[in-house]
Amino acid sequence: MKIKAKLIICFSAICIGCMLIAMLCVLTRTRNRFDEMNDMEAKATAKYYSSAIQTWLEQKTALVDSAVIYMESLDAVDEEAVVDYLEALMKANEGTTDVFAAFTDGTFLDGSRLDLGADWDYTGYPWYTEALAVDEKVYCEPYNDGGMVMPVSRQFTCKNGSTGVIGMSLQLQTMFDMVNEVADSSDG
Repeated sequence: MKIKAKLIICFSAICIGCMLIAMLCVLTRTRNRFDEMNDMEAKATAKYYSSAIQTWLEQKTALVDSAVIYMESLDAVDEEAVVDYLEALMKANEGTTDVFAAFTDGTFLDGSRLDLGADWDYTGYPWYTEALAVDEKVYCEPYNDGGMVMPVSRQFTCKNGSTGVIGMSLQLQTMFDMVNEVADSSDG
């Protein structure tokens, strides 16, 4: 083989090798950029959904705050009037299965008027103990009660010194339905 042919083969091999290396570099950079863009889009989507969920939770659980204001405005607790008020709150808020007031003296007033029996003790439940421990709204771990339910509660002190916790049971299916409504599932 002549030197000219050897030089052409060598030069061609170097050019082809350089072109393959350049293509691999471009492919790697393009893939990394697509991954970055997908991550940014996923973070933006997650932030949007978390904002929607947070807003929904604040709207749905505002009744706990209003019930606390009501309870703290009372000079004396009229149990029947409080139960009527809790029942009205529950009926006015879609997705709320119960609204209740649990006093530290053992009195339990239920907006759905359930008879839980004289031996039922609520003092060990997280919605009660955690709400008494802090002066803010408490979101407790969901549980299954014929559907996923999340207890939300907050402590109160009436003008006469009676202390307790206002709580609500919020159906999480209503939140799932809201997320499905705002979700863009056009791409599956």
